[in-house]
Amino acid sequence: MKTRHLTEEEIKQMADWAVDNYELSCCWRKAFDSAIEFAADEFSVKATKSQAATAINIAKATWEGFRIKSEQMQFDGLGERPATIQEGLTFFDNLKKDIAMTKREEEEALYQFGAIGHPDHGHDPIPS
Repeated sequence: MKTRHLTEEEIKQMADWAVDNYELSCCWRKAFDSAIEFAADEFSVKATKSQAATAINIAKATWEGFRIKSEQMQFDGLGERPATIQEGLTFFDNLKKDIAMTKREEEEALYQFGAIGHPDHGHDPIPS
């Protein structure tokens, strides 16, 4: 099998494959080898080390983006809060679509995001 110039799109496909491989193996070396195998299978070409390294660098940047995004989505009481109430409400609206929430759970979540005051839930307020 011969080497040849790979297009930007082909290298991006190798990078996508490497991200998927890294997600399963947690090893960039295995992802590197897998990207080379992917090029051989999909493009019938022997990828050079430089081409595979470029794909892995793109894959690492993609993985870092996934990691940052997942950290931003974890508003679970660990001291991390949305930057703005609107950001929290947008996150909350998307979350509501993914899971079925009762009215009480919805109010508790909105309270945790700081979007509403403490929900009453039928309890008498403590006299001050």
